[in-house]
Amino acid sequence: MKNKGITLIALTVTVIVLLIISGVTISYLTGENGIINQAKDSKKFAGAVEEKEVLNTSVAAAIGKSSNSKIDEVNLKKYLNQNVGDEVKDYTLEKKDGYYSVTFTATGNEYAVWENGTVQDMEEYQKTPYLKLDPSELNALEKGSSQVIKAITNVNNSNIKWETSNSNVVTIQKKSNTEITVTGKNNGSAVITAKMDKLETKCQ
Repeated sequence: MKNKGITLIALTVTVIVLLIISGVTISYLTGENGIINQAKDSKKFAGAVEEKEVLNTSVAAAIGKSSNSKIDEVNLKKYLNQNVGDEVKDYTLEKKDGYYSVTFTATGNEYAVWENGTVQDMEEYQKTPYLKLDPSELNALEKGSSQVIKAITNVNNSNIKWETSNSNVVTIQKKSNTEITVTGKNNGSAVITAKMDKLETKCQ
């Protein structure tokens, strides 16, 4: 009986130890910092490196084909199609306010590509305050003709201040905090400036 008791106790202890080890192993594999998630993160990081290389190469080529050193959708898509390889494969391209959104299907990574050639991943894009104008160039306005300029920013409840460098050439009428109408007054040149906190951008 004593031997049997020891055997049962030993068996119970063994089962408990195995359950503990099993639990630790599963946690080590599937936990937030487990091997499986680390492998996924590593693969996604490697994919992001290649994706950014593809984007930067494509953007440089697209700007090279532009007459005003700005990216257009046709050339961006053309060179993306040329540069994507087997590892990157499918992607989607969508025009947004002031930038192009490029999402790679395999990783789900999304990037913002600005018309000046800047490439940002969406996390960086969302964290970094920005202020841009659409359009970024002021038309040659005849007397009485108008152009609408829109400010694009990721800062909520932003307070944007608008200025013209020459009120004798163009006047500004504020439609909303982020939008103005510029009207031609006389011949000459002028620069429209939008300011928000420490950010400043111009349309000229």
